[in-house]
Amino acid sequence: VRIDDDEAFVIVRDVSDVHSLEHDLREMNQQLEERVADRTAALARESLGRKEANEALAARAEELERVLRDARCIIWRSNITQVEGKRLIWTPSRTDDAMFRAELPLTVKPGESYQDAWTNSILPEDKARMDTVGNRAVLSGQAGYVQTYTCTDENGSARRIREDVALRRTGK
Repeated sequence: VRIDDDEAFVIVRDVSDVHSLEHDLREMNQQLEERVADRTAALARESLGRKEANEALAARAEELERVLRDARCIIWRSNITQVEGKRLIWTPSRTDDAMFRAELPLTVKPGESYQDAWTNSILPEDKARMDTVGNRAVLSGQAGYVQTYTCTDENGSARRIREDVALRRTGK
């Protein structure tokens, strides 16, 4: 088209596909927004579920601690490693705890853990027997063992201690 000195170029195009693509894009966007909203709601529910589970777990842990305190007992877990033939090394998962100290008060020297103080408080004649009983039970595949020994507490008083040990193989 030409008017005086101005020209106009007109391009005619079939945009049926573009409108269809725009419609499809809007529809896909709507579906994506719905999926995001659904997933966000699911994550919120999962988060609430985890929070409730953690609260229940904390409540049970407190209850277990109360039961142990009232029962006046100490529970800990040890990992056992075999070295040099039949020599076993017992490594407790916890070496100090307020419950331990309440049940068997010991003098813990600087640089020493409660576990070290506990080991040092056992009468020497009991210590050798304890090692033999525990190691024999592990090496022979027993389910557990019971032993009694004497410790000397922080006041110098002899305290008879009974260990009921359950053994569970977790490695190979």
